[in-house]
Amino acid sequence: MQTVIKYILMFFFILGLGISYAQVVEYKKASGLELNEITGVFQNAEGDIFFGGINTITKQNGTSYTLYSFPADVAPQMSTVKQFIWVNSSLFYVLTTEGRLLKLNASGVLVSLDGFTNISITAIAKDDSGVVWAVGNRFLYQLNSTAEQNVFLPFTKEVTQMSFEGDVLWLAITDEGLVRYDGSKWDLHRINLGDKQYGENSFAIDSKGNKWVFNKSVGVGKFDGTNWVRYLVGDIPLLQFMQSIFIDGNDEVWLMSQTKGICHLEGAYWKSVNYHSGLMSNRISALASDPNGKLYLSSQRGYTCYQNDTISNYILESSLPGDVFINSYFDSKNRKWLSTQLGTLVIDSLEVLTDEINSKVKLISFLSIAEEVDGIIWGTTSDGVWRFEQENSWKHYTTNSGLINNFVSKVAIDGNNRKWFATRGGISVFVDGKWLSYNVSDGLPFTNANGIAIDRKGRVWVSSMEIGTLAYFDGNYWYSSQFGGEGAQSLLIDYDENIWVSTYDEGLFKFDGAVWKQFTDQGFLSSNLVLNLALNSQNALLYSASGSAEKYDGKTWYKLINNDVDYYMMSFDKQGYLWLLNEQAITRTSQASPFLEVSHRYVKIDEENTPFPEILIQSNSVQWTLKPLDDWLQVDVLSGSGNEKIHIYTEYNFTGQDREGRILVSANGVYNRVIYVYQGPTYLTGELARVKEGVDPNVKVFQQDGNLFVEGDEIKSLELFSVNGSKLSYSTKSCLSVSEFQAGVYVLRIELSNGSIQMKKVLVN
Repeated sequence: MQTVIKYILMFFFILGLGISYAQVVEYKKASGLELNEITGVFQNAEGDIFFGGINTITKQNGTSYTLYSFPADVAPQMSTVKQFIWVNSSLFYVLTTEGRLLKLNASGVLVSLDGFTNISITAIAKDDSGVVWAVGNRFLYQLNSTAEQNVFLPFTKEVTQMSFEGDVLWLAITDEGLVRYDGSKWDLHRINLGDKQYGENSFAIDSKGNKWVFNKSVGVGKFDGTNWVRYLVGDIPLLQFMQSIFIDGNDEVWLMSQTKGICHLEGAYWKSVNYHSGLMSNRISALASDPNGKLYLSSQRGYTCYQNDTISNYILESSLPGDVFINSYFDSKNRKWLSTQLGTLVIDSLEVLTDEINSKVKLISFLSIAEEVDGIIWGTTSDGVWRFEQENSWKHYTTNSGLINNFVSKVAIDGNNRKWFATRGGISVFVDGKWLSYNVSDGLPFTNANGIAIDRKGRVWVSSMEIGTLAYFDGNYWYSSQFGGEGAQSLLIDYDENIWVSTYDEGLFKFDGAVWKQFTDQGFLSSNLVLNLALNSQNALLYSASGSAEKYDGKTWYKLINNDVDYYMMSFDKQGYLWLLNEQAITRTSQASPFLEVSHRYVKIDEENTPFPEILIQSNSVQWTLKPLDDWLQVDVLSGSGNEKIHIYTEYNFTGQDREGRILVSANGVYNRVIYVYQGPTYLTGELARVKEGVDPNVKVFQQDGNLFVEGDEIKSLELFSVNGSKLSYSTKSCLSVSEFQAGVYVLRIELSNGSIQMKKVLVN
């Protein structure tokens, strides 16, 4: 036996870059905000939010909205808002992306500003007296002052931004730097950061008067009026994608990108906040903040509020019809499929990548979704089944195609890549492009099926809301197993092959293969109403009882969340986070678990087209190693990182007899996982076993006199990170100074001389 092909995932780390993961992420409907897309977000001194759209700007005051349309002479240009200046409740100014100036008149209507229709304005700002200034065609213009003073600019390069600091005006000049104007004197302050700067400059002023400047050629610099401090280009993640710099109400410094999210400066390091962190999109069109530091981010399909480790995403009604969430699914490409009673929105990191998908699914309401190893999506609806392969490849199956009934509640995919569907008329299965169906005449004990699951032996288990009996199919016949309740809400099989059934008012039922056992609110659950079931990677059962989300780890029953909300669905994404769904929101909690997903299929990889089993592993762990436990399956040691996939192709001599093997999967010495692989003459299936805790006894860490010491095998290097992933310190010795760091929990990366890497949480005190 030998491995014929292997893919090794390389560990990589961008210096100075950490990723911020919010404790809570939620998706809601932006009810009442009637825009096709949001192009900007702004806030006035009174706390009102203004959303820029195509030829519009909308004011949000609490739960009410006021729409202001651009005048007819501007609208044909399909303009958006570049800048917004608030003067008072009856006066504000808008600068469009085409350089047109608009003003709210006494009638509450936006009009073009007289005298400026032929002047291309590049920036506007308001001074402390409330006078609004505009710059364009090498002049400064006063817009709402009786003096109407116009000032000639003594430089030829374009002004990209301006802002007042008291009575002093600061301007950002392309290719030059910052210019200070006190009403009589112009002072140019070139960006003195070592390298020659060129291109556009973006700047912001903090409460201490420091000017923070962003330029793609030199990075970020802080100017205190005399000296420049540089924040190195190498420390800024994905610098070439950043667009501008921003300072929030708490004096925190942010960089904004239109393709990669935002970055936050923490000390000397940058922390990235993006789609993976919980933002609706990486395509951020504008950034605003209230006085308390709450951020507002605008993107194509809605806007995001971010504060105190909570990210709230608000989806426009034009992007997602309906107001009741019914389903969510997270596919292998990290896309979110969010369904309401009227339609579905597929969200990805850049939004535009799913435009064609969304044009198809906008009016399709999915009840359940499953995905093949190849990424083919199957979705069930009250009107048949949809199959999605590529952006423009959709197929719709109904009773006319061979389904037994069009109302399809659940879908499951077995190890032979057969698709099984629970419908109100029985069970349908899609095999090799053909439909087969089963009903009571075939031995199925009921007609109306609502749940379906497949065990390690390939048996198909089916539940119904109308009867306290499960049915299971062994490939030839249907059998029944009565659990004692009146009907099932949901059905789940854990890694130990226990069958779990939730009910409407009778609690939980568990079948261990021999007997059924009931769990109720008498010593176990908080409520007998159990709406949904989920399983985390440690084989712990999660369930949504009436008003709470709860967990059973095999020994203890306890509540995760108790907020009087009924959660109709619980699921885990590809980063291991738990998501809860109710009618009004889909919420990602801080309940994260190490994630490992294993799939199996046959591939043909040699010249003679001999099929080999392929094991596909996807994980959010920093490093994975695999080794064989049985001599029939040879797997080389692999290591990898990130939310990526490992493909392992293995050679096997087919004897026509079923064989069983195991692979041990270890992640950083923290926990182990056994993959059970069942090998037959024509197919390969697999399941996961229980996680077991464990540590490497050869490496010990302790603190003494302001240093962390590591004892054990020969140490090659030590790296200390914050719990959010920001790199803080590095050493090539067996000790590392921590005297300058605050007390708390950190992550220590230990590289040994043999090349192995261990990650340990350490307490600095």
